[in-house]
Amino acid sequence: MIEQRKYERIRTAGSVRLMADTSEGLRVVSGHLVDLSEGGCAILTQTRIEVPAAGRIQVEVGGTQIWLPIVMRSVCWLGRAWRIGCAFDRPTDDKQRAVRALVWERQKLVRS
Repeated sequence: MIEQRKYERIRTAGSVRLMADTSEGLRVVSGHLVDLSEGGCAILTQTRIEVPAAGRIQVEVGGTQIWLPIVMRSVCWLGRAWRIGCAFDRPTDDKQRAVRALVWERQKLVRS
């Protein structure tokens, strides 16, 4: 079965901070944003986090740091880091517009 995505993924790079509510309590880790869409993102981190888990990521959009609500859907080991697949979890309209603006900005950079 071929997975159909609702939103196009855009490769990107940047630092993120991840806060996750796990069975072991609140975990705060640093990571790197590796792709982004209007529906979610993928993060590389040195810390494994069990999924599913709810949390937030902090990203920079237009020079401003924003926190986005997420649900971590997948985790896999890539040999050097853990890749965590995240879906945005009911972001506010303002935050959804900020993500959309960031995706459009990255699309222009990738395509030019």
